[in-house]
Amino acid sequence: MLVSFSVKGKAGLKFSSGEITLSAVYDATWRISPRLYGFRSGDQYGILSHTGRQVQACALPALYVGFREVTPATVLDWVTEHGIGNLPRLQWVLGRLCYADLLRAEEVTSKLWHIDQLRHVLPSGELIHITPAQRADSMPAAAYVAEATSIQENVLVLTESTHLLSLTRQECLESAIAVELLAAGKYTEAALNPTQAARWAFNRQLRALLTSLDITPIACQPQSERVDDYLPYEVLRLPEEIVRRCREHIDAHLDEDTPQREKKIWQLVFLAWLAANNHILYCAESGSMTVSTPFVFDGGLFDNRTAGELLDEYDLWHLAPWLRDGGRFL
Repeated sequence: MLVSFSVKGKAGLKFSSGEITLSAVYDATWRISPRLYGFRSGDQYGILSHTGRQVQACALPALYVGFREVTPATVLDWVTEHGIGNLPRLQWVLGRLCYADLLRAEEVTSKLWHIDQLRHVLPSGELIHITPAQRADSMPAAAYVAEATSIQENVLVLTESTHLLSLTRQECLESAIAVELLAAGKYTEAALNPTQAARWAFNRQLRALLTSLDITPIACQPQSERVDDYLPYEVLRLPEEIVRRCREHIDAHLDEDTPQREKKIWQLVFLAWLAANNHILYCAESGSMTVSTPFVFDGGLFDNRTAGELLDEYDLWHLAPWLRDGGRFL
């Protein structure tokens, strides 16, 4: 078995016994499978077997065309750190809010290996296929035009949960829907289908987040193409006025210098919504409250205090009449 190690910011590979098989001169090293390991230098990478044998020299393209999924929280972090002017262009791809990016080999090759898709077309015209037999089979791309074209046309989507999805460039062009920040008074919610409403809801929350930072939103022109329904949290569907009232209530319970204030506010609004709509389960035996699946509440922001403790501490039960859902948002 090989393990990664680093020296002065560079990575290498060594056996668990301590014997070095790959000097620490690379930008990244990682495990592709139980018997294969990757090592990257710049925009090229190579592969070693678990015995330290070189399966492929460091000549494979290490950057994959693709998209990264984002959530409102990650967008807020980006804007806080880099400013609105550096915000990547957001798009709905396969029902997920993403931005275009080059994905690194260490992020995707282990996932491609599991579906037997660890293949490359080199600039020299060779088609390289990494096989389960720990070989790098080389074939002339001209003799395998359909396979080479399929590889070159593949676009990857790395989800927030690090799952990997794929589509062709043409499918990407047909399904990618540009998203900008919503300007007020530009839509009638009653006229939207559920998928369109989900997009608008995400935009509403994103606009509220940015407005709280005194960042002026820009107009949004949503497209009508159909995409799969996707929403990280149902609370994103709440009307802006309800969100404003909830924020004011929670603001009154937080100190001005509270760390990660914005993240905490949105998690508490979410917790209040869960409670209002009977998604908090009470255990009579232990007297504790837990969040119902499939919802996930981030208690780490609050030193892992229980849902019941937070509901009482921030008086979130007071928000229930505003947040109770009569089927309007689901």
